[in-house]
Amino acid sequence: MSNLFTTSMNPYEQPQKGCILCDITVDFKNVQLLSVFINPHTGRIYSRHITNREISKAIKKAHSMGKSSNH
Repeated sequence: MSNLFTTSMNPYEQPQKGCILCDITVDFKNVQLLSVFINPHTGRIYSRHITNREISKAIKKAHSMGKSSNH
C-alpha cells in the first residue's frame, strides 16, 4: 500500500539551460568565441545579462590588440 503514491517525473518540466562558457576558458585570441557576444550590425558588445565581465574584458583586449575586426 505504501507504493500507491509514487513520485513521477513532470512531463512538462524543461531541462535546465547550461552556461555555454562553463567548459571553455575565455581568451582574447579566440575571436570566433568572442564574436558570438558582439552585435554583427553595430559592433557593440551585448549587455551584461548576455555577457559577463570576463568576456567583455577579453573582447576589449582583442580590439586593442587588433585581433577582432568588429569595431
